[in-house]
Amino acid sequence: MPSPRTRSSTPCLLLVASLSCSGANGSGDADAGTAASDASSGGDPGTPTTGGTGPGTTGGVTTTSSSDSDGTSAGSTGETGTEETGTEETGGAGPGPSCSGVPPADFDPLAGGLTPPLRATIVVTSAADDGPGSLRAAVQEAPADAVIGFDPALAGQTIAFASTIELDRSVTIDGGAAPGLTLDGGDAVRLFLGNNEQPRRFAFFGLRMIAGRTEGSGGALSFNGEHLEVEVGGCYFAGNKSSEGGAIRVGYLHESTTYIHDSTFVGNLGEEGSTGFSGGAISATGTNLHVARCRFVDNVGMPSGAVYAIHAQPLIEDSVFIHNVSHNGAGALFVDGGGPGDNNNVTDVPGRIEVLRARFEDNAGAAANGGAALLWGYPMDNITVEDTLLARNVVEMGSGGGPQGGGMKVHIEAVENGGQRFRAARVAFVDNISRNQGGGLWLDGSGDVELENVLFSGNLAEGDRGGGATFNQAASARVTVTHATFVNNVGGVACGAFWLNSDTADITFRNSIIAFNDGVNPWERQFGYPPKDGGANIQWPAPDGGSASLGQALQLDPLLGPATEQDGTVVRPLLAGSPATDAASLPAPETDARGAPRNGPPDIGAYEYGPGCGSGDAG
Repeated sequence: MPSPRTRSSTPCLLLVASLSCSGANGSGDADAGTAASDASSGGDPGTPTTGGTGPGTTGGVTTTSSSDSDGTSAGSTGETGTEETGTEETGGAGPGPSCSGVPPADFDPLAGGLTPPLRATIVVTSAADDGPGSLRAAVQEAPADAVIGFDPALAGQTIAFASTIELDRSVTIDGGAAPGLTLDGGDAVRLFLGNNEQPRRFAFFGLRMIAGRTEGSGGALSFNGEHLEVEVGGCYFAGNKSSEGGAIRVGYLHESTTYIHDSTFVGNLGEEGSTGFSGGAISATGTNLHVARCRFVDNVGMPSGAVYAIHAQPLIEDSVFIHNVSHNGAGALFVDGGGPGDNNNVTDVPGRIEVLRARFEDNAGAAANGGAALLWGYPMDNITVEDTLLARNVVEMGSGGGPQGGGMKVHIEAVENGGQRFRAARVAFVDNISRNQGGGLWLDGSGDVELENVLFSGNLAEGDRGGGATFNQAASARVTVTHATFVNNVGGVACGAFWLNSDTADITFRNSIIAFNDGVNPWERQFGYPPKDGGANIQWPAPDGGSASLGQALQLDPLLGPATEQDGTVVRPLLAGSPATDAASLPAPETDARGAPRNGPPDIGAYEYGPGCGSGDAG
């Protein structure tokens, strides 16, 4: 079988909008824009209410934002889902090279090109839906494991599907030789369907798939069965609609793998008679799901605006989620269990949920599901989030419980002596809003929690407590917070920095800053029940009257600068003369929240004063 495709420095083979590599005139763009507009108008994603520059006194991030004030993502045309431009000369950069690893807001997966097209077994020569030389005829004639390619003369042309193409044997469909080739469902039919009980490999490269529609699953691509291998790379999906997975659905795939990479999803809708197991772009059940270097903008679904994964052991990395919406779920990413199984089978096999090097901005969720993401682990699951930015996301009111986690909600369970944990490292929660609890982060469950090099800045819990974070852990859970900065967060009732559910909670803060957070209750302005003091913390302003105090924390102004994007993520830098400089206890992580090295005696908080990542004096 063909090996997986990877990115390279090869000149662009597939571009959106301009199609400059092939010299095509981009005639297919209007179709994609129209289809995506239909999806957006049908789902009415709306604009997340972010309250302008966010709560608190941060004044918002001081550098260029990825979104305009109306919630429209950079490089897009907003709710219409019209294609984002990207040319060989001016296309968005790939993830990096910032040391934080967080992809830039304008990251364009299609700008860098793919490896050259595979050697085709069969070449499609006609843009007709059927007949000699057509794609449909090629699929019908192809032997198992065939590679179907396209004549370069089809670059920029559109194949309008009259009905779904069904796949009953392993096949690779590679559009790399015909840049800009569009497969169009006309807002009436699904594009491809594969239902198989035998081992199969289905792969799609370098294609634009638009306006696929079905009341079933997967508006563009739908796969069901066991022992399947699905790969999608270098593709563009716009305006596809279904009840499960607006663009792609892979379902009930025992011992199967799904790898989706270097692709863009714009304006797809996963709410067509939604079953409640849908993502606006992708829905995955029971498969090993790997999403890498992808962009998700203006997708709408329930219970996830962009990606839904149930017992899919998901790995999400180097990807961007902007202005995705769920009217009663998580705005961008909903994960229900990290172990193998299906939607009715929670196994005792160890599982994992990983989100690495990701950006979530201006997404909107509802109810107890998280503005950007809900990560729900079962016993035996471990959850990891690293090198990630969550900014200006909001969780609104909805059915099924009050809003929790404006940025993210995490549930982590543990078995006795199992060591299950949630770990977040080098993560920034900035200007997120919960209409109820946990403005930045909402945590619960019996598993242990490790927060390291994390920033909570300008988050709001509008109707309750925990402006920065809510810790609702079981008594058996152990929580450690090291090198964190909680600043300018607001609790609408109390506990601007964070809320703990018990005065006996096993929660320890070390080398952390808690400053200028606010809540209405004067005795709980920053927090109510105090956590354990692990040493070298700063609390400011100093507690007065009966307000809570963090042990022996230094009561000094930490001298923090405004929120600014630096080295790929958002920071609250230490200013010259800050008492946090060189004042942390050992041990300390090797880097700060940006991934910049900690130099000499480490500093308190998420930021290390001094040279950043080759950008001069970060202070």
